[in-house]
Amino acid sequence: MNREDFKIWMKLVSQSLEDKNPTAFAKLFSVDSIFYLSPFNPAKNGREEIKSLAEKLFQDQSDFKFNYEILFLENNAGVCRWWCRYTSIHTKNLVKFEGIFFCCFDKNKLCNSLNSWWNKEE
Repeated sequence: MNREDFKIWMKLVSQSLEDKNPTAFAKLFSVDSIFYLSPFNPAKNGREEIKSLAEKLFQDQSDFKFNYEILFLENNAGVCRWWCRYTSIHTKNLVKFEGIFFCCFDKNKLCNSLNSWWNKEE
């Protein structure tokens, strides 16, 4: 995994989130991946749980925009800063997040571990 690979992977993350495509999002992860939405949430294990989480999150999002900045990559581990905004379908409020992803990748350039930390403004 190199910096360009990580950049491509994050671009695919961004596309899948903005397109509200849980299948495309889940395919960016290895079959046995571990996904932590936040330090306070239990891990999602494997593609199916990640896909289910994405489906649930997408239900309340419209006009979703996602951006990122690669901060670090060494060997198969990378860190990026990300920020997004969307309109809540339920409340009609603008919701903003800013956070960090720490990602580890397997030999196939699929994420096998993602930890996320974020702040939310609504």
